[in-house]
Amino acid sequence: MEYVKENPAQATRPRSRAEAKAQSRQALIESAMALIPTRGLDVSLDELCAHAGYTRGAFYQHFEDRDALVAAVTEQFAEHLLESVLSKLTGESTFDLASIASSVLGLMQRGEYPIGRGGVMRSYQLLQACDRSPLVRQQYISIYEKTLLKFTELVRQAQDQGLANRSFDAGAVATLCIALIVGLRTLNDVGAPIDLDALKTVFSPSIIE
Repeated sequence: MEYVKENPAQATRPRSRAEAKAQSRQALIESAMALIPTRGLDVSLDELCAHAGYTRGAFYQHFEDRDALVAAVTEQFAEHLLESVLSKLTGESTFDLASIASSVLGLMQRGEYPIGRGGVMRSYQLLQACDRSPLVRQQYISIYEKTLLKFTELVRQAQDQGLANRSFDAGAVATLCIALIVGLRTLNDVGAPIDLDALKTVFSPSIIE
């Protein structure tokens, strides 16, 4: 089946069928990223496809339904966040919990954290999607487990280097970090005042010392 592009000027012509397939899938994901924050999870598929420049036929070649698309959006941006944090820490001379906290809170402060105002979807939209879709909920849990493993590894490295308290369980510290980050994101999402600069100085020492 051909992937029909309604507006060929919106993207460069792919060089192969495989590239055309990847291009149409990514365009649909990016359209969901752009529309969900303001139009909601129930944005019409017609509007979404029109925004991407593809037909419904292209949509159903990639996604069984709307929930499958939301799961793909959640996965892509969560991985982007994780890679953004890890890339800032790799190669740093100070590879400690303070750096982890500073990197993540810095992403939030600059509006680069994917879930929230100006991002893919607001916190309540993500929770709504998890509540009504087992697929999205399982995707979210899978992302959390992957993130937990990465953060636990970072904590253990900090402990081995004497930069974090060895008496704390690394997995528990990683869980606390993630819970704090998610909580801060939710508060920021509803417009609660948060002094991120102050948190950078309070959060990490309590775990490091």
